[in-house]
Amino acid sequence: MRVPAPLAPAVLDALAGRSGAVVEDTVDRLYTWFVPPGAAAPWPPLHGVAVLSRGSTAVLVPPAGQRWGALRWLVLPEPDGPWTDPDALEQALTVGLATTVGPRRPVTAPCPGCGRQTAAGALVPAMPGPDADAWACTACAPAPHGRAVTP
Repeated sequence: MRVPAPLAPAVLDALAGRSGAVVEDTVDRLYTWFVPPGAAAPWPPLHGVAVLSRGSTAVLVPPAGQRWGALRWLVLPEPDGPWTDPDALEQALTVGLATTVGPRRPVTAPCPGCGRQTAAGALVPAMPGPDADAWACTACAPAPHGRAVTP
């Protein structure tokens, strides 16, 4: 999971010592957590959080034990692996987003599918980018991974 720097402290606080390995990229201001492959597949989209998957994105990691420089370990990996518990991380990301951004408020926006105004729709990921998501009415929105995301 790749997380923007402003969100990372709230996520670490919410994990309360349960974090696995974390890589800090001070140039791009990103933090990377590791979960077992496929563990984040059922998660709803989380604004600003990038789910990196096998074969689609290169993940740079610093040399073992490096805690200085532009790319460094914020939390070192344990001998049994770098993983953070996926359920704990999903909850921490949700809490972190609510802490830094605030809880999502219902919005009234035109559905991109049918044009009707909707305040109780689903967030539909569109193209990559921080402002690319759109609200769609529940009739037009596909449920991501079988779970609707409501405001």
